[in-house]
Amino acid sequence: MRGSRYESYTFVPLFPTPHDRDAAEELEEAANPDAPCPARVATMPLQGMAFFEAAGERAAELDRVWSERVPRASCPVVLLLDEPGLEECLAGLDAEFVIGVTDGGAGARYAGLPNVRLIESGEAIEITDEAMRLWTENGARCFLPGSPPEADASAAGSDDDLLAALFGEASPAPRPARPDEPPPDPLAALSAATPEAPPEPPGLQGRQGLFSVPRPESGARDWLAWARSIIARHREVAVPDEIGDLLLGVSPSPLVVVGSRKGGVGKTALSAGLAQVCGYSLDGKAGVAGLIDQNINNADQWGRVMVPEGTPTVRDLMSALETGYELPPPPAYARTPALAVYPESRDPGDGYPAALVRRFVNGLRARHVISVVDLPNTLPAYTSAEASVAAAYVGEADLVVVPTTDDPNALRAVTDYLTLPSLRAKPVVVAYIVSPEPGIREDPNVLRLLQGIRRGSRAIVPFPKTEKATLAVVKGTSILDVETSLRNAFIELASTVARVLVEGDA
Repeated sequence: MRGSRYESYTFVPLFPTPHDRDAAEELEEAANPDAPCPARVATMPLQGMAFFEAAGERAAELDRVWSERVPRASCPVVLLLDEPGLEECLAGLDAEFVIGVTDGGAGARYAGLPNVRLIESGEAIEITDEAMRLWTENGARCFLPGSPPEADASAAGSDDDLLAALFGEASPAPRPARPDEPPPDPLAALSAATPEAPPEPPGLQGRQGLFSVPRPESGARDWLAWARSIIARHREVAVPDEIGDLLLGVSPSPLVVVGSRKGGVGKTALSAGLAQVCGYSLDGKAGVAGLIDQNINNADQWGRVMVPEGTPTVRDLMSALETGYELPPPPAYARTPALAVYPESRDPGDGYPAALVRRFVNGLRARHVISVVDLPNTLPAYTSAEASVAAAYVGEADLVVVPTTDDPNALRAVTDYLTLPSLRAKPVVVAYIVSPEPGIREDPNVLRLLQGIRRGSRAIVPFPKTEKATLAVVKGTSILDVETSLRNAFIELASTVARVLVEGDA
């Protein structure tokens, strides 16, 4: 152990952005201030092999900022994902490395590097958790450990409860009943948990001064005890109030639609996450957000959440408007966050005429600070029921959000959306799901398509590629609480949407 030689360890996550920032946040939150050799954290302006291959002015800048961020008396611990040729970059460097591998044969490439530990995972957060475990069990006690299960059973609950919490199956906290209360929010679980705050913007760091360090010993540990320590570090903090303040300043109350020509790009989960952040930001203020499902012939995603029998659907409300009635009083399901949800009928049906959509939207504007609408997977046009619904809502929208992956077909679908005549006067924000694979996200064709999208939109907000957003909707858990990187991306999306709406209202 190097406690007598070094004053601290500096953990340096070199995962693709935004996973590097998420790992840094996890490390900082778990750091043990009383450790004999405490943990520091540093992020980098370059990640992966680009960090090691930098040359010329870029290398000089990295070396300069490293000297500012990583003390010479601190031992660097670098966290990475495996890339072809990475082992050649590490040869001769004096640092500890924790590398995630998904190829079973990758271990042979690192066999001659005694200061490298391999973790069988391609998930940055799992590699980070394992690094924290290693540097806790090796005697350095860099991170706060969890209590053994038998010593902390009363605080953490049963193992069944723990597993349910880990996999998103914990029941939302019960809400006191009120007289004449309408059916509960069909997506009430989305508002059951309080999210954590986004991380502070990272500073610039670099790569000079890598010291040779002994390899810590690995030890066995009950994984449930480790899981308990992760859950115990959860902190309840709020979404930035600034988002709600900005939204309250927009008049009339804005309508934001989320649309895509292509399915499979996370449109439903994106709609739910955006609306939930808006709801959290309005909690305690004068108003609530609304989330409206208008995927008229594909409402199955919403339908998987247990909707109480008799809950009015959008089709019910449209029928009432069509026969001359006004919208009933707004749903009282809004709690923390301030979010009301309007499900659509799961039975296939016709679309709605544009005039009826306009009346419905006017009702939404009157009762909500912001309304987020999940549109069908089609281009807005008057060629089918789904396309007509999309066209009617786009016509009323104050802002359009278009999600995409880095699949070239999905990126071309965004371009198709941006070039529609009905969108020429509409501000568009693109939610871009970034692949962890450098060969995909750095492909020249992908970069060229993204450049065109950037010219035609107001902003591009990156999202991590993960299935946990859809899992949250299916399981009825909070999208903002399933993964740190997702939460931060949704907060950034909501902040961007709010700023663009305010700029358009000025």
